[in-house]
Amino acid sequence: MIKHHSDHQYLPPKDRFSFLSVKYIRNGLLAAFLILLLLVSGPHTYAVGTEAGLAAVAGESTISVSVSKMNGDADISEVDSTAAQESYPDLAEERVWVNGQPIPDEVRLDVVHLRQRDERWNDVHLGGSASIGDEGCALTSLAMYGSLTMPEMTPLLLREDMGSDAYPVEWEAFAAQYDLRVVLKDDTIDRPLKLDQPTYVEDTIVRHLSLGRPVIVGIWHRDYFSTHYIIAYGYRFQNGADEIAVHDPSTNNDYQYLSDIPDSWGYCRLVVFAK
Repeated sequence: MIKHHSDHQYLPPKDRFSFLSVKYIRNGLLAAFLILLLLVSGPHTYAVGTEAGLAAVAGESTISVSVSKMNGDADISEVDSTAAQESYPDLAEERVWVNGQPIPDEVRLDVVHLRQRDERWNDVHLGGSASIGDEGCALTSLAMYGSLTMPEMTPLLLREDMGSDAYPVEWEAFAAQYDLRVVLKDDTIDRPLKLDQPTYVEDTIVRHLSLGRPVIVGIWHRDYFSTHYIIAYGYRFQNGADEIAVHDPSTNNDYQYLSDIPDSWGYCRLVVFAK
């Protein structure tokens, strides 16, 4: 569960009673308002489409994402996250804020599901003896990422655009090719302890998905040290947990949710891009 910690202000003893009185009154009014809002509108479900895409992210401190609710239309405008949390300090500790915005209960990004063994590019050479069909899971996951704003994107087109940077995949080269920036590249070298914590991985994925950013997830087999790449494109919060949906470029296991991955596999990389 995502938590955002705010600084606590020290007050002298003589000022604490008046501060607490105002705080309790404010908390009561805020709680009543939130309960009324939930009763009137019910749980919100958001679908972030191609129109939001990679261009939806304006920066790290503010965001501007066009979001369509399934039960109506709404726009998320630019909001300063610090100001938002200062306005509602008691909500800052809950699972509600990402860059000053409430986290939707459900997000589905328009990421096209591509297969590395598609006959159109299965035998295309990558490097050495490797082909897209055999070892192109990372490249195919990148192509799926690109499909968010370029639905015609395929591993074949990406291979042609990236040249020798397509295998092994150079993440920064992909970003430069399509005028993006790498906003996250966690791996087992830089963050071995973090990636070994499922809660950190899941919260990081949900946070970026809520901003309209798909997340490329690298996994590795703990016994055989083989690696594989998939892409997380959505989630649904239910029963107190996030169910994260993924597209698997392989047909061997064909994972549909992050929870489908067996314990014999661990996380080795998280990659996210933005404008």
